[in-house]
Amino acid sequence: MPLESSPTVDIHETILILPSGGIHAQGLLRTGPEPREVLIEGVCGPLCTAAGRQARPIRLSIGHADGHVEHHQLAADGTIHPRPEPAAINTTPDPVWYQGIPQDTRLLETARAADRAGQWAAAQQATHRATQHLVAQHGRDHPYAAMGIELQGYFALMAGSPLRQRVEGLMVQGSRIASQALP
Repeated sequence: MPLESSPTVDIHETILILPSGGIHAQGLLRTGPEPREVLIEGVCGPLCTAAGRQARPIRLSIGHADGHVEHHQLAADGTIHPRPEPAAINTTPDPVWYQGIPQDTRLLETARAADRAGQWAAAQQATHRATQHLVAQHGRDHPYAAMGIELQGYFALMAGSPLRQRVEGLMVQGSRIASQALP
């Protein structure tokens, strides 16, 4: 669905702040020695430029690991303003939110395989590609796109989590034992 026919004309970007110190934005995990504020500014700067170039505002939500979400508006003049959380207009969920991602397209098979193998970064990339297809087919405002973005955030979190490091350590240890047992 092209942007012009979308139910909303707002562009909405999200940034997830991960407990590890990195951030997940625009389908990418960003980490480094820089503080989070610098990583966030690295995303906001180009977004402000895009808002000016398109002469329209961009909504920005920044989700913190504790569940708190900050809402901002990036104005067309390049400034960032706090934005109050949008009020719920309709409390009844749209039935389309109860639909699952269509299985006939087989879009999630690669992501599921990577998930089962503990390859979180590969699962994140596969989910990103699947989400792009879902957005192209159903539009950015469809729940399929939201579910895909949520899965990307989950896999990004897992890619940087201590649990992943523990699982990888066990896998390396298991492969050493297996290689020693071979003649």
